[in-house]
Amino acid sequence: MAIVKTEPNDEFFRTIQLTYAPKTENDEVKIEENNPSGISDVDISETLRPSKRIRTLEGVFVPRFEDILKKDEIAKDVGDRLKIFKNKEEDFCLSDQVLYSRLKDIQLDLYPISLEPSILHSTVTRQFMCHQYGGSNAACFPNISQERVEKHGYNDFMYLNLNLNPHAPQVPGAPGLYFNATARPLIADDDEDDKVDNWPDLQRVYVRLEGGVWLKVGIYKMTRSKPLSKEEMGRDDMAKMRATWGREMATSKWGKSMRCSIKLRAELGREPTTEEFEEAMKRNDLFEDVSSEDVSRAFLLGEEVISVWKMQCVGYDVEFQKTTAAAFANWTPPPKRVRSKAKTTKDEEKADSSSTKTKKSRKRKIEVVEIDTDSDDVIEID
Repeated sequence: MAIVKTEPNDEFFRTIQLTYAPKTENDEVKIEENNPSGISDVDISETLRPSKRIRTLEGVFVPRFEDILKKDEIAKDVGDRLKIFKNKEEDFCLSDQVLYSRLKDIQLDLYPISLEPSILHSTVTRQFMCHQYGGSNAACFPNISQERVEKHGYNDFMYLNLNLNPHAPQVPGAPGLYFNATARPLIADDDEDDKVDNWPDLQRVYVRLEGGVWLKVGIYKMTRSKPLSKEEMGRDDMAKMRATWGREMATSKWGKSMRCSIKLRAELGREPTTEEFEEAMKRNDLFEDVSSEDVSRAFLLGEEVISVWKMQCVGYDVEFQKTTAAAFANWTPPPKRVRSKAKTTKDEEKADSSSTKTKKSRKRKIEVVEIDTDSDDVIEID
């Protein structure tokens, strides 16, 4: 009788094990009794050949029912935990498989935060944060004057918009992903330099949940992950993400470097060198003839990529949240300023110059894009 064993391995199945049945004592050939003469038309030497050993099934490993249930529970648990930071817009998300492959090395559970829910989930506006702590209300990483930093002690703000970062944390303490579109020549530079794997600083992260509503999700450590591949960018369910990033990189000021890279590649018929790229960036040219379709095509071909950073919550700063929530509850927004058309160009040039100085002063080896605010009124307070 075959023995059934229930010893699971990683896949919950074992291969069938075969063995040979032992020889019996009556293996010799006998002449049929109904042929008393013993005469046969068959050569007796052939009939006396030793019989082959018969392969028999000794045992097979089968999955235990409880192991099957356990595997299903693990898959469901991972899926439920991924829902915590999946964007509600399903057509603007990575698949669960791709998302999990990027986040499996960090803690998927929420970072424990001991704070009253009404304060923990208290939101603010960018205008308030700008007036309270300084810097611009339009930058992903606002440049705050040293005087203001010395006064309040904070210069680690990071503001993420779900339109471009659909997998940014949306619940305090949750993990997430940060997307950053960087021109190909700059990525090559970064890799050849000192292969930065970790973001230089911890970041105090706020996420825009909807128009004018920003939620503090925690203090985050950032670790480099693999860029989105051609296969991932080419998925049908990534069409909205390609279009969104293509439009932003084609129309925004911070998309100039990628437009430059795409334009040079088309002109040269090959990848531009770092020197050629740097020379082109010095031109008085915004490369506005590069369209959103050109950018999307570059993503599909893998000529340009979206870098990915894993976000792991490592702290929260409860006292900061209490202070900020109380201050916002008693804050009255100032009347909106009317910007004259004559000053618009100069103001934008000044903001551009300030942004350039910011990146140089922080000495990052990672070029970051600046996400537009949800307000038409750009404010910057020193």
